[in-house]
Amino acid sequence: MVINVRTYELFIGGEWKKSDEKIEVKNPFNRELLAETFIASDNEVDETVLLASEIQNHWKDIDQPKKAEYLRNIASSIENRSEEFAKLETRECGRPIVETRSDIESVVAILHYYAGLADKIEGQTIPVQGKRFSFTLKEPLGVTAHITPWNFPLKLAIRSIVPSLIAGNSVVLKPPVEAPLTCLEFAREADKAGLPKGVISVIPGTGSEAGEALVNHEEIAGIGFIGSLEVGRQIAEKAGQKMVPTVMELGGKSPQIVFPDVDIPKTAQGVMGGIFRASGQSCNAGSRLFVHEGIYRSFLEELTRRTESLVLGNGLNSETDIGPLINQQQFEKVRRFVDQGVENGVNVITGGTVAGDKHLNKGYFYHPTLLTNVEKCSPLDQEEIFGPVMVIHEFSKKEEVIEEANNVKYGLYGGIWTNDLSLAHEVAQGIRAGGISINEYPSVFPQLPFGGVKNSGVGREQGKEAVENFLQTKSVTINLDG
Repeated sequence: MVINVRTYELFIGGEWKKSDEKIEVKNPFNRELLAETFIASDNEVDETVLLASEIQNHWKDIDQPKKAEYLRNIASSIENRSEEFAKLETRECGRPIVETRSDIESVVAILHYYAGLADKIEGQTIPVQGKRFSFTLKEPLGVTAHITPWNFPLKLAIRSIVPSLIAGNSVVLKPPVEAPLTCLEFAREADKAGLPKGVISVIPGTGSEAGEALVNHEEIAGIGFIGSLEVGRQIAEKAGQKMVPTVMELGGKSPQIVFPDVDIPKTAQGVMGGIFRASGQSCNAGSRLFVHEGIYRSFLEELTRRTESLVLGNGLNSETDIGPLINQQQFEKVRRFVDQGVENGVNVITGGTVAGDKHLNKGYFYHPTLLTNVEKCSPLDQEEIFGPVMVIHEFSKKEEVIEEANNVKYGLYGGIWTNDLSLAHEVAQGIRAGGISINEYPSVFPQLPFGGVKNSGVGREQGKEAVENFLQTKSVTINLDG
């Protein structure tokens, strides 16, 4: 029995409130109870959105430098608690502390970036025929809903809501029920910073109730969603019926391409980080590896050696490289993908098994896995597994590998490893993806737009483009001829 477990309430309209239902938040490393949190029903969603709507007109009229000041104050508060935030996120989603520390640094950087961008939202003057003066105004949408996932809970939430805030919208965040705690702590810091009550609300809840109620609410004027393709399609359909704009980052099945001129040890280390970060639970995980035939065997040997040296364990331990999967459902999904592949003749180079070590047997651990002899039309090669599993192919020509890299329904990200700059440019242009990293994986910064093509999403997060998702343009023309 766990005692003194903290209970989190919903953050609605600047106040902490209870609801009729609570859920448990458990550490995926050992399944111990971390906290309890109230979750929102459609009633709480309605209350939250209406309060956000009431405050939005006030928020949009606040000077942009003042909005920036709020963001900087929140950033400073989070930075002062950075180690606490990192440890809490490690406990709620299992990721190694070195990763979560980096993510909290990114959160602070995102807040500062958009604070700097706040007073740079500008319209245009546009010459038109006759004696007229025409210009455009950039105006907020109103209240925006943001539904975010559990793999990078605070970072992805901040990445979604902050561009909308500086655009002048009030925001309602539905963080994941599996890992809502750092998002709720963020709400606490926003409140301490003096942000007007109702500008930010944070209401954990299930997708089937709270998420659906948010998407369907008549006062929601824009939607940001990060998650699966299947759920994204459902949200897009409902948003389309209401004519509400959306920005979505959905699934990925991203290629990493290794050409024969690379430094093999250094590149193998980089490739490995591209797939095993967050235990492979990342939308832009580089899960499809293409290695040139000239170095295929030697590269595979190096990659295997390094993969087998990875340490699985408690994310709070500094020596841990890979933490657990988030829950039983995700664990079973990964195991099912690999087991079915093995039944169909896939060759397991390393991994492919549940971690049976005594100190890991309470967690959702799956050994990092490298697979060859994978059919290019099979689920292992085509579907997003969201686990520490990489499929490896051999190639001989650049034209061949570009075609194979594009032969999936997703187009979120891609990686190219070569010292030939001309080749890198050519292949980068040939791959249909929203982002490409060359000689590292990934490259994600607040000022770089991030998003996908094909079934990987619509719109862009990060950068100046992210703000445009949450603005609408009004044209104004003055007739100057009497």
